[in-house]
This record gives sequence, structure tokens and C-alpha cells, in this order.
Amino acid sequence: MSRPSHPLAPSRPSMGPEIPEPFFLFILNPPFSGSTALARLLCSVPGSAILNALGEGLRYLPRWHETNRWDDRAPPPTALRDIWMGKLAQNAQDFGEPARIIIEKSPPLLVHLDAVLEMFPRYGIFGFNRDPYGFCASVIRRQIPPLPGMTLAHSAAARWLRFSQMLRRHIDARTLLWLRYEDLCDQPKVSAARLIGRFPQLRGVDFTRPLSVKNRPPQPLANHNSHQIAQLSREQRAHIAETLHQDPETVRFFGYAIEPMR
Repeated sequence: MSRPSHPLAPSRPSMGPEIPEPFFLFILNPPFSGSTALARLLCSVPGSAILNALGEGLRYLPRWHETNRWDDRAPPPTALRDIWMGKLAQNAQDFGEPARIIIEKSPPLLVHLDAVLEMFPRYGIFGFNRDPYGFCASVIRRQIPPLPGMTLAHSAAARWLRFSQMLRRHIDARTLLWLRYEDLCDQPKVSAARLIGRFPQLRGVDFTRPLSVKNRPPQPLANHNSHQIAQLSREQRAHIAETLHQDPETVRFFGYAIEPMR
């Protein structure tokens, strides 16, 4: 089945029988954490697929995604199941057999996981996070509008804390396995072994295979934190540290450290 690096095709009305219920592997992660590369690498598992190029199936609800994706009072509508299963059915027609494992890593799952799990009976979940300074550098580089009354750096760090606090609550409540972007890049075989130990369905995953990102030639996954963090100014790093000190325990929980403020 030639699906490893391709998202599912746009859905059309299915003329065939219903497909077997796939296993959904949900990744709980902040945005800008390297999870797109992770999802594509997970598609090295035979019989696996992602729902679109980003691995973010919640984007198939464009109006909801635009206005409510971070609102815990507005869960995704139940039509989501019909949309996803329609895409899987069409994919089965196109490739001759259905995908058995679907990798799904929409960041708003941090807020809406329970509502989505009610729609899909077969699933696994794990967490994924990234160094707060690397995350902040990515947010600042993209010029994401800051939260009201904050600088770009204060706002980026506040976002990392919020996402990481949500992720930690899921980890604690469900005793979830979790990985870090840095470990995925620096210890790919160890990271793969940890996932396979929890999810035997992932046997055959290869985190060392070359990956094409942003139209660049395929190359092994690399840790870009140092380069990106080096682009931060001293003032920005101080603002990030100041904000992270609001919840140093969450920083430590994920194995990170707060830089001394100068």
C-alpha cells in the first residue's frame, strides 16, 4: 500500500462496502512542536496514513476550526466522524485496501480530545512537546500576533505554558507515554522503541529515514533548536524566562530548564 508519505485523497461518495474501523493514533502536542515531521515519519509503518498533508484532520471543519478550535465549550460536531470515514473509504477504493492506522495530531485535541474519542472506538494516545525556547523562537519568527498586553516573547512563552499545562493534565489523567522533539531528533531509535513498547501496531516505524520538509531534498530529521534559539535577542530570552517562572514545575516536568535572567 503506497501511502507512507501521502495524505488521504479528497473524499467522494463511496460505492463500496463499509471499511473496517481503523486504529487512530492521536498525538497531543502544541503547535510548532515538530509534530508534522513526527506524523510523516510514523507513516513509515505499513498500512498507516494521515488525513491530510499536515496530519490535522480537524481542519476538515473549516468554520469550526477558525472560530472554536481552542474553545472548550464548543466541541467539534459529530459530523467529523462521517468526514474522516468518508475519506478513508475513498482511500480504500483508490489504493485497493483501507488504511489500518490513522495518525492524527491536530493541536486542538489538547482541548477537545474527549469529544473526539467518543466518535472513534479504537485509539491510542501519546504526548509530544518541544523545548520552550525553541517553541517561542518558532512563534516569534512567524510573527504570531501576541496576546493582549504582551510582547511577542512574553506571549509565546505564555502560549507554551498553556499548551504544556493542558498536555501535562492529559498525561497525568491517562498515564500517557510522551516524547520530546529533542529526543526524537537526537535518539530516533530509542524514541521508536518506546512507542513500539506501548503501541505494538507501530512495529516497522523508522525514525531514521530521510524526510522531505518544506520542499527541501529528503534528509534525516535534525534538531533545529540551537539555530532557531540563537535568533532570539537577549531581551526576548529574558521575557521568555520571566514568563516561564510563573510555572517552573511544568517546565521541569518535561525535562527543560529556565535560562538565568540577565
